[in-house]
Amino acid sequence: MEKFNPVVILPTYHNERTLMDVARRVRAGGWPCIIVDDGCQDRTPLVIRDLQAEAKRDGGPSITTVKHTQNLGKAAALMTGFAEAQVQGYSHAVTVDTDGQHDPEEIPRLMEAAKANPDALVLGERAAQVEGGTPWKSLIGRKFSNGLIQFGGGLKVTDSQTGFRVYPVTMAQVLHCRVQRFGFETEILVRLGRAGGRVVRVPITSRYFPKELRVSHFRPWLDSLRWIRMHVNLTGEKIAFWNKGPAWPVK
Repeated sequence: MEKFNPVVILPTYHNERTLMDVARRVRAGGWPCIIVDDGCQDRTPLVIRDLQAEAKRDGGPSITTVKHTQNLGKAAALMTGFAEAQVQGYSHAVTVDTDGQHDPEEIPRLMEAAKANPDALVLGERAAQVEGGTPWKSLIGRKFSNGLIQFGGGLKVTDSQTGFRVYPVTMAQVLHCRVQRFGFETEILVRLGRAGGRVVRVPITSRYFPKELRVSHFRPWLDSLRWIRMHVNLTGEKIAFWNKGPAWPVK
């Protein structure tokens, strides 16, 4: 693995109320960041413009912005961020959701784990109950997903849906991840387990805002159907092609 050189990726879609605070706290920790504007149609582009102006004035950690002309979903936003990170010569990417759920001050703990385990995928794992109360739908979905990941790929995790992670920037490309939108973060765990890779789990704090302030782009029926189809496909792959596919880490 090349020299450890990390960046923070902030995928964002209609997070105009929370993006400024998250990005400022990331930069206050000394971390450069890549903001992926996933086709935002609200005031988020104006927030990004103000952040870039701040970075130019204060001369601190850099902010790079990559923009999708239309909303493509979280998987595409992450892949765009990884590609940009690779172009800029970064070895690892911390992904932080921009809805305010994650605490950027905990980035150093995940970075420390990644630096000690450069080939691993580091997961910031949330407790079952967090500040603001975990929605019951999220708890049920998390438990089902955890079990299916262990069955499909062999990795044991307690929070398969966390968005607070550290990835080697080439991992998703090497493992041929294909699932779009929210399914990506589950798919890569299955493929990583099959490839012989491993995860490092780091407990994190987290919060949910009150319902009236919460921004969610999860569409219960459509995204649930996509989730079911993804696991059906991954299970079929396991039955037919368990020993096929790329290995991780790359030798």
